[in-house]
Amino acid sequence: MARIDIEWLQATLQDASDALTDTIAALNESPDEETAAELLRRDLVEVYAKLNYAVNTAELGPNALNELTEDELIAWPLGMPFLAWSEEENIDDDEDDEADENDFEEDPETPVEAEEEAEKAEVKKEEAK
Repeated sequence: MARIDIEWLQATLQDASDALTDTIAALNESPDEETAAELLRRDLVEVYAKLNYAVNTAELGPNALNELTEDELIAWPLGMPFLAWSEEENIDDDEDDEADENDFEEDPETPVEAEEEAEKAEVKKEEAK
C-alpha cells in the first residue's frame, strides 16, 4: 500500500464533513417529507461522492486529479466492504440467471424504496421456487 497523503485526506474529509453538516442543517431547518426526499436524492449523493473522492485520492493526493478520470475520482472505492445497489443486483443476477431483470427499479428515489423493492424481489423469487 502506498503512503497516504495525510494533509490531502484531512482536507477532503473536511469537505465531506462540511457537506454532511449542511445536509443535516437543511433537514433541521425544514423537517418535512419533501425536504428529506430531496436531501436523499441530491445532498447525500454529494456527501457520498465527496467521501469516495477522499478515499480514492488519499494516496495520490492532488496528483489524482491528473491521473484519474472524473468517474474514478468519485466511484465507490474498490476496497470498501459495501457494494453499490447496482453491484448487488449484478451478484443476484449471477447467482440466479433466471432472475427477472425488472425486480428492481432503475433508479430508486430513496434507500427505503430500494429496500422495499429488494424485499418484493425476494418474495417473487421465493414464490417462483
